[in-house]
Formats: sequence, C-alpha cells, structure tokens
Amino acid sequence: MTDGLDARRVSDIVSEAFAHAEYPGDAHIVYDNTDAHPEAQQISRYFRGKRWREVDLPFVKRYDESADASTCLTFMSPEGFRYYLPAFLLLMIRFREELGLVFDTTISKLAPWANTSDQQMVNFVAQRLAGFTPTQAQAIVTVLQYLREAYPDDPAVDEIDRALEFWLFSTSK
Repeated sequence: MTDGLDARRVSDIVSEAFAHAEYPGDAHIVYDNTDAHPEAQQISRYFRGKRWREVDLPFVKRYDESADASTCLTFMSPEGFRYYLPAFLLLMIRFREELGLVFDTTISKLAPWANTSDQQMVNFVAQRLAGFTPTQAQAIVTVLQYLREAYPDDPAVDEIDRALEFWLFSTSK
C-alpha cells in the first residue's frame, strides 16, 4: 500500500518517475491528425509544444471552456498518452472535485476494457499502456493506491479498483 503517503509525496513520486519523459513531437500527440477527427486535431493544436509539467488545472479548465477536456487522453496517440499522463495523474491527486469527468475518464484510460470484442481497440489500448518504464508503472500504482485510500466512497472507486488490479498485475511480472 502507500504506507500513509500524503498527496505531496505521491506527487513527488510521479514527478520523479516521469522527469525524463520525452515530448512525442507535434505530429504524435494524437492518434489521427486528419480531418476525419476534428476533436483530435483540436487537442493536438491545444497541446502542441506544451510540456507535461505545464499542463495544470487552469490549462485543462481553459480547454474545457471550448471543448470537452475529458476527451484529451482519449484522442492521444500511445506516445502522447504516455507523455501527458503524469500531468493528469498530478491533477487527480490534487484536484479531484475540480476535475469532475476528467478524473473519471483518466481512471478509465488506466483500466483496460474488460468486455470488448473489438480486437483493434484491444491492440490500441495494449500499445497505449505498454512502454512505461518500471518506475513509471510503479508510480501509476502508487497514485491509484493513494486515490483508493483518499476517496474510498468516490463513485469511481470500482474503476479505480479495476485499474489498480491491472497495474498491480502488470508490475508484478
């Protein structure tokens, strides 16, 4: 478990684990830069050139004024997802109430779908969740454990548990 870690210590663990994450490049923020996905294009433009440490609550709230911030991680490429995830992890630790649906969708992106027959989607999710270093994966576990302990009555607790089960299994290999 988290041995009573507080939000500041969990945030430090995330910051240290992702300190050397490399920007994916402007063309690799989202999975589709074509006109077929205007929402993905909007996310790409908004995040372009933005370092993950610069993605704070005001940044997410400004995006939410013109679009749905809860979709940001949904449209990100595997590289973009892995790069920007620490920003969203830090926001979840510090601003549960203010994030609303962004909190819920971030958790859902960490819990692979249990019941899908869409093999293309299964492969995409697997690719998105692969590629984290062991230290980064352990930081994700620590965040999920912290959230589980900090918000035991949260409506998203079942999803947190499912994500935690996945990441505990993934890090035990």
